[in-house]
Amino acid sequence: MKQFISILSLGVVIFFFAFTSNGHAAATPEPPPHKSTVIANISSLSITVDTGSNTKVFKIDKNTVFFYHGTKVTLDDLQSGMRVSVTLAFDGITAASISASDAPKK
Repeated sequence: MKQFISILSLGVVIFFFAFTSNGHAAATPEPPPHKSTVIANISSLSITVDTGSNTKVFKIDKNTVFFYHGTKVTLDDLQSGMRVSVTLAFDGITAASISASDAPKK
């Protein structure tokens, strides 16, 4: 008799969850959209990048190397709004290399 009641109780619990659940896991909040790091401003002396939450300024010197889609280019080929990745020199404030790609799609 105890076994029958246990099985019946288990069946009721399974029935309850089967018909009260919408079949989906609990909703998790959507993460905020990732904002690309882009060139905010660029001059012969420095580059300012916008990370989406703040801006950072890095020095540019005669040793800074520039890339666009992996191809070596000159400073003049880079423009505000392009996606960018900056690799720092040992001093931590000068850009050793700057790699850019097309501006993010709106």
